[in-house]
Amino acid sequence: MIRYPDGRLSNQADATYCHFDSTCVSPADHRMCKTAGQWALTYDDGPSPEARPLLAALAKANVKATIFVAGSASYYNPADLKAMFDQGHEIAIHTWTHAALTTGTVKQIIAEVLYSEALVVKVTGVKPRFFRPPYGDIDNRVRAIVNALGYEVIMWDKPHNTQDTVVPTAEVLRMVNTWFTQPTAPGFISLEHNLNAAAINSSIAVLDAVIAAKAANAMPLTIVPVGACIGQSAYVGGAVAPGGAANGTAAAGPAGTVPTVVGAPTNTAAGATASQTAAANSNTQAVGAVAIVAAALSALFL
Repeated sequence: MIRYPDGRLSNQADATYCHFDSTCVSPADHRMCKTAGQWALTYDDGPSPEARPLLAALAKANVKATIFVAGSASYYNPADLKAMFDQGHEIAIHTWTHAALTTGTVKQIIAEVLYSEALVVKVTGVKPRFFRPPYGDIDNRVRAIVNALGYEVIMWDKPHNTQDTVVPTAEVLRMVNTWFTQPTAPGFISLEHNLNAAAINSSIAVLDAVIAAKAANAMPLTIVPVGACIGQSAYVGGAVAPGGAANGTAAAGPAGTVPTVVGAPTNTAAGATASQTAAANSNTQAVGAVAIVAAALSALFL
């Protein structure tokens, strides 16, 4: 089984398929901010030339975000990736092919993460510490692998998923405007996308609403990137994107904390079923394979 840094043991009863908007929730995942009234702004799936107007809108609104990039999109659009970083936004990992990870093999999962990581390092010079699984599709096997690679899992607070890829801009704005009336609520991580024209237009409209609310002194939330939200550096070694420190990026912190693996059957929680014990052993084997595959990929790309 997996023991996380705070001493908690992983839940053994993961489903085989675990999409976040159904049952896939873990206390180990980051969904909320440490400070009330904070809004951690995040975007998934870029970069792309189509999203350049969104980058301009972020600059106009004078806010910084955390952008979870796909490695394949970054490969074809390295200048856009560099522009996001240079503007002070946090760059985080969102796999190479945007694959659902719970159905992947250990090697596939590691490759999805490390190929993306290698490209981000090549283009920006920093190694990210934040990771978000496509579709929120994650279970404890995937968590164990990602944690062992040094990543913090960043999800989103379900009520703050704008669903901008499937609902019209007007509906997105109706939802977001309700957030402005909750200044004392727990801080949260939201989900938006820079994937296609519809999502990008919705994201720009949200930023326009933020600007309007600020102008009317009706913006009680403080918009921050994820690092400031959870109190951790977005990059290994505490590196900060250009302009990031002035926008609440967390101070330098330790590199990704790797969970310890408790492999002996005697450590399995009392009363665990045979299937739960098998799941624990599978997690142990998965983490054991991480070092081998990661070393091979690192030798090739880093």
